[in-house]
Amino acid sequence: MGEIGIVTWYKNGNYGGTLQAYALMKTLQKYNHNVEFINYDKTNALKGKVRDIGFHLLYPKSALSRDRIYKFIKKHFNQSPKFSSCNEITSYAEKYDAVICGSDQIWSSLNGVDPVYFLQFVSENKRIAYAPSIGVPNIPDKYIVDFNYFVKAIPHLSIREKQGAEYVKEIAGVEPKHVLDPTFLLNRQEWEEVASDKVIKQKKIVPHKYILCYFLGEDKKYEEYVNKFAKQQNLPVYYISSKRKNYKEKQLVCNPFEFIGLLKESACVITDSFHGLVLSINLGVRVGVFKRFNQYDAFNQNSRISSILELFGCENLLVDENGSCEDLLAQKPLSKTTLDKIEEKRKESIAYLLTALAGKGE
Repeated sequence: MGEIGIVTWYKNGNYGGTLQAYALMKTLQKYNHNVEFINYDKTNALKGKVRDIGFHLLYPKSALSRDRIYKFIKKHFNQSPKFSSCNEITSYAEKYDAVICGSDQIWSSLNGVDPVYFLQFVSENKRIAYAPSIGVPNIPDKYIVDFNYFVKAIPHLSIREKQGAEYVKEIAGVEPKHVLDPTFLLNRQEWEEVASDKVIKQKKIVPHKYILCYFLGEDKKYEEYVNKFAKQQNLPVYYISSKRKNYKEKQLVCNPFEFIGLLKESACVITDSFHGLVLSINLGVRVGVFKRFNQYDAFNQNSRISSILELFGCENLLVDENGSCEDLLAQKPLSKTTLDKIEEKRKESIAYLLTALAGKGE
């Protein structure tokens, strides 16, 4: 039994970020490891409180969903004391047998290259990178030197996207292992076991007779497509959000397990979220995904979605908000070939993680 620390984005009030952290934790616990999330937070408490009050006033249902996410974290996650710098963590982290960074876009460099997310606070032999994402097409030149130095100092190195792994090999000369997002480490049955139908019962929603929308980006361009699809299917539409959204009576408030339940019981999920996509795939739910970013955007993060669709041969799940709904209407359950590929990659990803924890290398 080992003492494992995890550094990831798990407190950003986001369903995907919370559930990927939960999945990594549960996988480690399954193999008899004690897990603690390193509570790294540089947020100014007063500014954070002011923003929170404003958020509750402007987006009340999204704020309530975010509150339920935070309550979920408090209930299910073992957290360290709060730290605001790399140096603060160093002495505390001596107790860990290993520390894992990942997943999510902790290496995106949009806000610089933070040594905490590259585990610079622990000795090199304790560092494991499990499925961090760069997200954006490339690292800005001003961060390349630091990024390369930090990456080379992680002996057990993996990346979530194939494109990201290829990019790291190109710029740093080291070859990361390509592994699945932590949400895939739990199989369909394991997710179904924790799924809650509480919201479905409270709102008297008929299972498998509704369309569920989960959008992180600007959703105005999606609205016409969703309404057209809903009309063709003659089904009601519900929205989930913990972001700056206000869908009024169509918006559902839920915690992460209720979120899984709503995905599971839907007739179809329409999303622009990476985790909305992968959780739907894992649950065997019909799903259509939009590209959230313009391909010419310097901060384009579409590689996260294209990588997983290419890996499993599911390119048909990509929808065009300006196109017809016929492809989504004609979508069939995932083929046995795809399901077998997911299971094979799941086993491979778990094996990588266990081997890294055993200190045997790749």
